[in-house]
Amino acid sequence: MKINDVDLINFLKKEISKKNISQKDISKRIDLSATKISLMFNLKRKMTAEEFILICYVCNIDFDKIKKELIPYEQLWWFLTKNLVSFWHTLIIAFIK
Repeated sequence: MKINDVDLINFLKKEISKKNISQKDISKRIDLSATKISLMFNLKRKMTAEEFILICYVCNIDFDKIKKELIPYEQLWWFLTKNLVSFWHTLIIAFIK
């Protein structure tokens, strides 16, 4: 089963909305332009695994909730690990700033 981009983005938007976090806030916290965030949330730009992880982290979105509500575990694991080296690099840079 493939991750459905529409379902994933809708889930993220719903969770972010519940927490009253704006796209601009996310943009500042993960150092990605507000335009790119908007394009991702409007399905006009692909979201990378590292962007997905960082958005979940800064918005305090629990991966278990995503797994239970949206994505089979095996598919989530594949999605998160396909760019693992790049993710760790991004995460380290984010904490250094």
